[in-house]
Amino acid sequence: MGQESRELKDRVEAKKKQIKADIAKAKADARGEKNDTIEKLQKKLQGIESAVKDGFDDMSEAASKKLNEWLK
Repeated sequence: MGQESRELKDRVEAKKKQIKADIAKAKADARGEKNDTIEKLQKKLQGIESAVKDGFDDMSEAASKKLNEWLK
């Protein structure tokens, strides 16, 4: 894995942790009510996990670009 791939992987893992923490906070704040923020964050997390399901070694330029956009 190249330096850029390792850096992208580290950034993706950090973002996933942040999103999971945001989901937990939103669930706590929802107090049993429907919370659109939770759904939005879960969809974002699923998109990231789907994009990296095959790993970072053979990631296409398009997939890498998409991940970088999500990380902003």
